[in-house]
Amino acid sequence: HFYTSNPVERDLLVNQYAALFVYEGPVFYAYSSESSGLFPVYRLVDVARKMHLFTANPSERDAVLGAFPSAYLEGTAWWSQAQSGNGSTPVYRYFNRAVNTFFYTTSEAERAYINANMSQQYLEQGVGFYVWLNP
Repeated sequence: HFYTSNPVERDLLVNQYAALFVYEGPVFYAYSSESSGLFPVYRLVDVARKMHLFTANPSERDAVLGAFPSAYLEGTAWWSQAQSGNGSTPVYRYFNRAVNTFFYTTSEAERAYINANMSQQYLEQGVGFYVWLNP
């Protein structure tokens, strides 16, 4: 999966890398700019490990940047809530031990399946942030 809030980036992947990426449409909604009660979700990329990380935690962001010289901050991906409320849904983050990447889901059914059947490969890291399933 590849997550982006940037329509230009989305269109580039859909048009030029169709063999690698299948466009699934929006999986959740968040805010594109700062507002009261919202927190930035940072997008980091580690070019050596070929993975992206989304985090709303500034300490985690800084720790990753300090620990991995090949990682850099791409910026704020979107704005979301740090806690539940206002009709928001948690986004659960998993670390895929097999390929050293991250996986995110808002689906309780998918979360239950992964935890019951794939816990050797996927390590649940908890709620990363909160988003909305509808605009």
